[in-house]
Amino acid sequence: MSQSPNHSSVTSKLSRGFLVYGRRMTLEEIAAHDAAWRNAAVTKGFDSIVLMTPKAFSEFATSGNLPRSIELNLLGKQLEA
Repeated sequence: MSQSPNHSSVTSKLSRGFLVYGRRMTLEEIAAHDAAWRNAAVTKGFDSIVLMTPKAFSEFATSGNLPRSIELNLLGKQLEA
């Protein structure tokens, strides 16, 4: 599995460390990673995390049209990491 183009952007914005891909993650590791991103986003005042490719974002910024493929993560209550 390769790292998504947005992984480093989101990681940078939320001041989280990089996740090392190339090996299978346990469910516990996935849950801890998601909780850490979620908690960092909420701490900074965000209520969601949206991922799209750089090309899709550029087209969105230019035209205002949403891309056909995005990942939307709505944030709820605080999670334990």
